[in-house]
Amino acid sequence: DVQVASDIIRIDGLLDFLNIEVPSGPVNLRTEAVGSGGRTYKAEKSIHVLGPLRQIRNVSEEILLPADGRAVGEYKFELLDEWSYRLNDISNATVRLSLGDLIGEDMDKETFGYQLLVVQGFLMVEIQAPLEPSERAQLEIEARGFSEKFTAKYFIPEEPIILVGAISGALST
Repeated sequence: DVQVASDIIRIDGLLDFLNIEVPSGPVNLRTEAVGSGGRTYKAEKSIHVLGPLRQIRNVSEEILLPADGRAVGEYKFELLDEWSYRLNDISNATVRLSLGDLIGEDMDKETFGYQLLVVQGFLMVEIQAPLEPSERAQLEIEARGFSEKFTAKYFIPEEPIILVGAISGALST
């Protein structure tokens, strides 16, 4: 326990204003006041102060699409602090994709990368698969100076086999 502030309580039992600095993360606030007859009154409150962005979590399935140039997948990402609390105050993120196309409106066409809207700590990314297969394509998401990379895999789609022509055969016993 570290004492961070002290003040004088008014005669009506109220404290006008107490301003203290607290670190990011879980914090226990405890206050003690000595009342009449030397009696000590205590109150305690646990809070969490949101920290800076330290995690971007894919809450969708793995990024896996057939390499047919037509397939589209929508993926949802959650932006979190180091204690896994969602950060609702981030408004946009920069997204880059090494192979494939990003679909949707780029909020700022002048800035490098694809600028997408973050809503309540969630980012939706829509990807259109390329024509060539790959298991090492990279999706990079960056916001507030923090970035995280995710692997996008594009596999060779299975096409139905269609035979054109004639087949003849004979059986004998």
